[in-house]
Amino acid sequence: MLPMAKNMFVNVKLLTIVPSINTYTAYFFHKRTCMVLPIVVPEHSIQMILRDNNGRSPTLQNTVFRIIRLLNADITSISIYLYRDTTYYTYLHIKAGDRILEINCSFEDGLILCLHLNRPIYIDERIISKNGFKITKELIERSLISA
Repeated sequence: MLPMAKNMFVNVKLLTIVPSINTYTAYFFHKRTCMVLPIVVPEHSIQMILRDNNGRSPTLQNTVFRIIRLLNADITSISIYLYRDTTYYTYLHIKAGDRILEINCSFEDGLILCLHLNRPIYIDERIISKNGFKITKELIERSLISA
């Protein structure tokens, strides 16, 4: 449960990651509204997502995870709460005892942690409706015909 009452956060799933020149686009899907939000992610972050090192390699994300564990806390999710000037502002949610802490982090770092730990990703519904697109039968048909 997310403690932020002002925003309506929805759970999304990562559909796929599509490469382009020097970047990738991650597509997040919200099932209830059939909306997809594309987010451009730098190549180095995608390499971290695709790397499966089981915590053996000293990355920033592994270090953060180890510190949180040492403090008897756990990462529960991330939430994207604002989109401004091509930046997705993100909170990393950490459960420490009966408290939920919200720590501002980069979208890429939060995404890497959540995907590696299999934690949920939440996005403010207004961000999806403003920056995403709806999957419709017509969209699929047009895409298949033009392919």
